[in-house]
Amino acid sequence: MNTQHPTERALKALIAVELLKHRKSLAIQLLSVAVVVGGGLLLGLLGTGFAAFALLAVGFAAVLSVPMGIFLDKVEGTMELLTSLPIPDSTLVAGRLIPMATLAVVTAALSAIAAAISLPEQVAISAHWVAVAAFASVWIGATALGSALIAVALRFRASDLMGRVLVIGMIVGWALLSALDRIFGDPLDVLQGILADPRAPWLASIGYVVVCAVTVVGSWFLARDGYRRFRPDPASMER
Repeated sequence: MNTQHPTERALKALIAVELLKHRKSLAIQLLSVAVVVGGGLLLGLLGTGFAAFALLAVGFAAVLSVPMGIFLDKVEGTMELLTSLPIPDSTLVAGRLIPMATLAVVTAALSAIAAAISLPEQVAISAHWVAVAAFASVWIGATALGSALIAVALRFRASDLMGRVLVIGMIVGWALLSALDRIFGDPLDVLQGILADPRAPWLASIGYVVVCAVTVVGSWFLARDGYRRFRPDPASMER
């Protein structure tokens, strides 16, 4: 007897479908980068810099696949079909964010390999620790980035992104940078002062995690609002 709650079953089905949707393209990308990078390094045809760049490019393509799939769902009409089902908006959002965070593991793993192979020999840091630090930081950052892109893809139309949202984002970004420059002065001097503090690495790490966490939480609510906008009007369905 299946004792799972219907919402839990729906979430598992959404996660499975999302991962299956991208497994073929991800497998092709990983196989390609393994052959090109691995063969190039073994034969001496590629430098570590280009190999690291190829690994990073394929890694971030993996985490971008879920947000890009949302635009495709809008074009194909899958979004309207999905929101017509009796599934809560929070479950629909989780069905996008969890697969994206899972694919971000691939991004983090490839980034860790890229960091390890591109580490200069004169740096007195173990490549293993560099790989672990790169994996953790990239997974957190990629998850936050993917969450934000999912929220944007669900909340806004493509025409809005190319028009008003882009213009507003540029204006807000310029205003923010100008305000920071007036308040704190030269960014390079500020950065040098921060790095001179022995607590800087810990404070930067904590701040990085906090910013990423806030991004994920904010993206959750924005994505949920995006799904609500796709819900069909009950009055129109009764007619």
